Amino acid sequence: AKLNDDGSVTYSMSKSSFKKFKETSRQAVIETLDSLHSDFPCVVSTDFNDDFSEIKIYVNKSEYENGMNFLMLLQVGFAANIYQTYTNETVLSNVYVIDKDTNETLNSATYPVTE
Repeated sequence: AKLNDDGSVTYSMSKSSFKKFKETSRQAVIETLDSLHSDFPCVVSTDFNDDFSEIKIYVNKSEYENGMNFLMLLQVGFAANIYQTYTNETVLSNVYVIDKDTNETLNSATYPVTE
């Protein structure tokens, strides 16, 4: 680590260490997505692309609409954005909540919020 004149610190790592860090971080986001059901019983499954810029959460609509499930979007969006920040990806995630039976989008959010 190098202490810079402005008080910030620059940390360098090898390409192999960065690759391992990136994979570990990716697995942490996947584990967050895989465990959503334990916090939000309405969740049936999730789907996402490689950089987490698009995440789909499939839910039981009646359970979703009868609970405090809006926090789910924040949890997922922030987890994806943290991964993107630390792995030099573009920091942008579109999260969709989709009815498992009809494929209707029930809710969506983009993170980070820019408004």
